[in-house]
Amino acid sequence: MRKKPTVDEICKEAQKQTGLSCFGDNPIWRGCLESYFDDLYEHKDSNHLSRFIVRKESTKRVVQRLRVLNAFKEYPQALELELPSPIFVVGLPRTGSTFLHQCLAQDSKAMTVPFWQWFDPVPPKEGEKDERLQKAIAKLNELKLSIPILESIHLTEAEEADECYQGW
Repeated sequence: MRKKPTVDEICKEAQKQTGLSCFGDNPIWRGCLESYFDDLYEHKDSNHLSRFIVRKESTKRVVQRLRVLNAFKEYPQALELELPSPIFVVGLPRTGSTFLHQCLAQDSKAMTVPFWQWFDPVPPKEGEKDERLQKAIAKLNELKLSIPILESIHLTEAEEADECYQGW
């Protein structure tokens, strides 16, 4: 059985993939990620596949964190944008929170985040082709093939608002 990953191992891999090293000043995410690993490895029903997927997805989220923080460093004017006050939709599974979120997202005055932007929030550099939507569609298709019941439990489309996306 593979040993439990450490946050430092995940960070080193993310740095290797991006060439970036600024993880930000707030260390809270590190403790959350460590607790996530602890829970997974202490859970009697976790298996090799779930551990592999968690390691892979956690690395992707830390890569995403590095890229987002770097984008704010390169484009500090983005931090000056005025955004509307958020509305948080919170609910237990199977209680209609996704449906409510998607209904609210239909309002033309609402600003929502489609799945493809959660999946990869950093636009490509100027002059590069933006393939984020296509990559998100491919990821969703992969999920639908590997977890057929997912579509009946939680409908997710790449161009639609989605509230169930994790990030570090």
